[in-house]
Amino acid sequence: MKYRCCLIAILASRLYAGEIVVPAVNNLPEGGELYAVRTPEGPAVRGSRAEIMLLFDVRKPEPGVWYEVVLRGSDGVFDVSVEGKDACAVGRAALPAKPGYTDVRAGVVSFKEAGWHKLILRARPFPWGGYHFGTLLSAAIRPLTEPLLTISVPDRVVQGEEFKATVGLTCPEGYPLPATLQWRKTYPGEPATATVQVDELREEVVIQARAEKAPVERPMFEASFGRWKAVRHFDVVALWSAAPALRSGTELPYPEEGKECTPVVTIYANGDQPIQYQGKLVVAVDGKQIAEETLAGTTEPPKPAEPQKPFELEGKPLSLPPGKGVLKLVPANSWDPASEATAEIVVVDRTAAQRLHAKPRYECLRTVEAIRIDGKLNEYSWQKAPATEAFWEARGLWPAKTQTVVKVLWDDENLYLGATTSEDDLVATHKRRDDPLYGEDVIEVFVDPTAKADSYVELEVSPRATLFDNFFLHPWKSVGPANYNIAGMKAGSSRSRNAWTVEMLVPLRGLHWEMPTDKTVWHINFYRINHYHNDPYRQRAEFSAWSSPHFINFHRPERFGELVFSNKLAWVPWAEGRGESGSEAEAQKTQAGKEP
Repeated sequence: MKYRCCLIAILASRLYAGEIVVPAVNNLPEGGELYAVRTPEGPAVRGSRAEIMLLFDVRKPEPGVWYEVVLRGSDGVFDVSVEGKDACAVGRAALPAKPGYTDVRAGVVSFKEAGWHKLILRARPFPWGGYHFGTLLSAAIRPLTEPLLTISVPDRVVQGEEFKATVGLTCPEGYPLPATLQWRKTYPGEPATATVQVDELREEVVIQARAEKAPVERPMFEASFGRWKAVRHFDVVALWSAAPALRSGTELPYPEEGKECTPVVTIYANGDQPIQYQGKLVVAVDGKQIAEETLAGTTEPPKPAEPQKPFELEGKPLSLPPGKGVLKLVPANSWDPASEATAEIVVVDRTAAQRLHAKPRYECLRTVEAIRIDGKLNEYSWQKAPATEAFWEARGLWPAKTQTVVKVLWDDENLYLGATTSEDDLVATHKRRDDPLYGEDVIEVFVDPTAKADSYVELEVSPRATLFDNFFLHPWKSVGPANYNIAGMKAGSSRSRNAWTVEMLVPLRGLHWEMPTDKTVWHINFYRINHYHNDPYRQRAEFSAWSSPHFINFHRPERFGELVFSNKLAWVPWAEGRGESGSEAEAQKTQAGKEP
């Protein structure tokens, strides 16, 4: 595209006090602005009332390409118009009264035919008389780079219900632009294309959704105008949906062998009318059908300005054998096959149930040995300290794939934690204190010194020995890691071929709780998060724990295990021949016997 620009300044027929300086005209290089009014440094126009008309010749117009009119100056208000055979754009530019000069958009224009066009600038009058002309340095017409299209669609649309999709055109600074808009609705089973004449700022289009079932891919609206396109996706939800589950009747989320559980169907209604539901629920374990019954009920209509509340239907109590099973719900009155629902279930045997109910206990031995925080755990006290039991995945149904061993020691000043975990794909990038370590490989320690489950501290350490600490008043209500830092806390780490080890020192006084003594019991839990590369949605991530929280949710202080402080020494350095741990009194006695 190439334009030859010839600009002529024509003054208004009447001119009051003030001086008009005719702007200089510069030819533009190839690839520059299409045409412009430029001046040397200094004000181009001064006066209390004036009008400037600039003529330019469009040689090779390109339909569908739009341009914006931009004024540069200060402290002035102008009506701006571009007039010709095929183009007419009217806008207003208000140049701010502040030091320096500002670029202000005044409108947009497009050209379909060659020929002479006018760019007219008129000063706006003050309400109390006179004109607000200010200082104008230049006017320019440039290719428009911002999109003109806007599409407004509800985020969620209920099947069979009418909804509005608003498709509109706007130009910079909110000036309306008359134009023809092409929009296309893509929806399973009913694609459509329509042309809408947009004569105002927005045009509302009402669409009826009639899909037989919710689509696999998200439907969308597409709108195009010239070289601009806009796309807006939305979700289509069923008029109602149902989810089957088993209520265990115990604190476990899973039904237990030999104990009654209750089938429950939860109805989620998305419309504003009550739903009459009837469906058949089938229960099977290890491929064998155990029970079948029909459930029916009517949901309550929602209250004004309130969302529809879930509606529950309970079945007859069942006693199930251990194993893996499935709940299958087949609605009797649904025209939508997608509303069929299934849920996998696990019925735990008595041994697994006993393990899931239990809370582990760890004896924390004393150390008189200087512990170097280097992540190697090569001190004698670490070698003699007891290790935690095997970690299980967070729900407690099977042992963790990546196993972790934790050891804990203490002395009068500090709590020492050491952990070694297997690893096949290390993910660790964070280097700063209180970075979100939980989004990568990490060891987490939750400590509740009061054993009341109403407040606790969360400590984290990464394979890079990066630390994170936070204080929780109760689950999920924290003071924020930026507002809680344990002074003097340290960490070290080391790595072998298929594992990594971390070591952490936590000053006891930094926890601001009563100092522990022999037989003091704190509640504690250890967690491991194992992430993998190229897994942005955590589909392969493993969450494991020392004491299973029963859910993938570590913030369950009621499931913390016990940490019992003991004065028994992990290693007695003056009894090397025995190589056994012993009580503090025994160690002192042994030491006294060695003295001359």
